Amino acid sequence: FAHAAEAYVKGKGAIQVSQLEVGDRVLAASTEGAPVSSEVIFVHDHKAPSSTVRVRVAGDVMELTPAHMVATFTAACGHGYCADAKLVPARLIRAGDRVYVSDGVTTGVQTVQGVEQAASKVRYVVTFHDNIVVNGVVAPVYSTAAHGLETLPFHLLHKAAPGVLQWTPIAQALDVILESPVLRAFEALVNAALSFQGPKVGVPLARVSAGPYMSV
Repeated sequence: FAHAAEAYVKGKGAIQVSQLEVGDRVLAASTEGAPVSSEVIFVHDHKAPSSTVRVRVAGDVMELTPAHMVATFTAACGHGYCADAKLVPARLIRAGDRVYVSDGVTTGVQTVQGVEQAASKVRYVVTFHDNIVVNGVVAPVYSTAAHGLETLPFHLLHKAAPGVLQWTPIAQALDVILESPVLRAFEALVNAALSFQGPKVGVPLARVSAGPYMSV
């Protein structure tokens, strides 16, 4: 996600993604779309600016990397998000596409008004529910077509020993790995291979501006 993107954090309100801290509880949702507060378990700031896609929806803008997944309208779900919502890379989103949003109580659908290319500093974020809502738009945390397999190692480590991802040796190792050109090349291969399959993966969501979230 671009550093300037906004998420809603319990006890802090709307803040930029660049200000998120491990342990924050961001507005997200269960697999049924109900609003929940989801723990941030890992963050990583990429050192160099990255190519991004700015998706304009309902007067707001969600900015993320081209391979980042977006939950799109699926007939099986209708106008309310469900676990069958199809995930599409941001680079394939076009004006007129419909994406899932939520007001923090119910989910809905909004039409993409425009898409443009950009470049920004970005941050990789992993949450307990594998999703976060930025600028009111559904935002799974997946930055590749591997979906849940991408974040599984983070969840396993966090579950085995909460806080282990922040231990200095592990944090330093992850920093090296996530900045590695080899990893980026591997991610490109994964995206290319899995893009032919078009898997449907559910991602819970909610909306940044949700008032009811204050009591979650």
